[in-house]
Amino acid sequence: MNFKPDDMVKSCRKLERGLRFGPEGVRACQVGPYASPIYWSEEEASSISITKEMVIGQRKRIFMMLNDSTSETACKQCAMVEIKPFREIDFTRLGHIDHAPRTICNLRCNYCGYTHAEDRGDLKNGFVETGYNSLEVLKLFSKEDVSWDAFVDFNGGETSLIKNVDEYLDFFQLMKIRVLLYTNAVTFNQAIYDGLKGGTIEWVVTSVDAGTPSTFKSTKRADVYGKVIENCARYAHAAENSSGNFAVKYIFTDDNCSDDDITGFAYAMLAVRPQKVWLTFDFNPFGEIGGESEDFGNFDFAHQIDAYVKLFLLLSKHGLLPVHYSEGHLATISKAGRKLMDIVKRQINLKMLERVSTQEQREMLKLQDFRSKETEQELNEPLPSIDQVRLSPLSLINSVGQSKPWSLENMRVVLAPAWQFSRKLMKVPEIAQADIVGLVDKSVAIHGKEIDGVEIHDYTALRELKPDVVLVAPPLQHRDAILRLVMANVDIDTRVVVMACE
Repeated sequence: MNFKPDDMVKSCRKLERGLRFGPEGVRACQVGPYASPIYWSEEEASSISITKEMVIGQRKRIFMMLNDSTSETACKQCAMVEIKPFREIDFTRLGHIDHAPRTICNLRCNYCGYTHAEDRGDLKNGFVETGYNSLEVLKLFSKEDVSWDAFVDFNGGETSLIKNVDEYLDFFQLMKIRVLLYTNAVTFNQAIYDGLKGGTIEWVVTSVDAGTPSTFKSTKRADVYGKVIENCARYAHAAENSSGNFAVKYIFTDDNCSDDDITGFAYAMLAVRPQKVWLTFDFNPFGEIGGESEDFGNFDFAHQIDAYVKLFLLLSKHGLLPVHYSEGHLATISKAGRKLMDIVKRQINLKMLERVSTQEQREMLKLQDFRSKETEQELNEPLPSIDQVRLSPLSLINSVGQSKPWSLENMRVVLAPAWQFSRKLMKVPEIAQADIVGLVDKSVAIHGKEIDGVEIHDYTALRELKPDVVLVAPPLQHRDAILRLVMANVDIDTRVVVMACE
């Protein structure tokens, strides 16, 4: 097929710029139980010298399959596929990296596919070391090849067991690639701690999945719950007053939904005080359910949904607002995943409404982080009233809901934060007519990069940029934190507005 520049084609940013290093080999991506076609098997990748031209060739091959009505590829079922002009296709860049080439681990979680393989004697698909060098493949790309929004999901298997983990972290720092690092926190790693403290690692994530030592031992086959919670506290401390963040994840399975686990985990998190708590469901059932199925097949999630809602409400009650992790994963690739999240959020909203008029709502305990240097008054200080902005047509909405037309023509504007939605806003005619003088973001890794010619700065640069307006268009779960950063760094004459939630 020969495409002309204006031809509309099917593509995907992970197909164009992604790399997935897995025990099975090298491919474009894997999201939950779904994976793109393989580029090279582990055996092939271990026996050849991969070049950048070979990577580009494999990307083109999958792209042609995606746009060929007669071919079969799992990519055709993925919700991440988009349609755009052929002239915008570029196979030379490095964007999302899914790094999990080895499966060596010091836990044996009962929901893990590698544990299942080991238990049935399938050692080849269990906990193995791969023969190819993922770092050498990554080094095929120059700093100029790295997309502004490049990031790596950095697994090992268990990252703390990678002997040269510091070499990988140095490479990601040099290439200004944001790092989302996963560790089970059984073993404390100084390089991970230092990366968090210095902000060169944007997120460290530990999946605890238990609220009692007995459940942790039975589900992960290691009696180290106390050690894991202690190391979680150390990583959370590293992220204090840093651009790095530490998150604890709870994966709901059939074995960790008791009231003892929900209560135990919630109050452990009040001691650890991670920057975020992520709640999600086991991905494995969705491999059987299928991406296009709108029901759950033979799986019953009722018990897990009930536990999820209880934990969300208990954490929220004490000032730790959890994140729906599945919204960015299962819900983007699976209709059943979206349905599951809709059920959870609907039940949470109903419970929240029931609380509004109760004594329990009035007596909520929002506990202060004992490590924080901020006073309790500062932590609970409400945000000032901030006008909202709505597009089509561009209008301002004040605190009492009154709307009026607005123009940004000839105004100096800064957008916050630097992410794909902000990039889309920059192309909206009513915003593009402004003088967009910069973007601001917390991530150290992307400071100095550019989005369509506009530089990304730290929030502290706001006074130097002297914008007339800061337009805040954040992910919903980070809205208040981003607004506080903006408000702490703007002059009194700068107007701060936030995108309305549609």
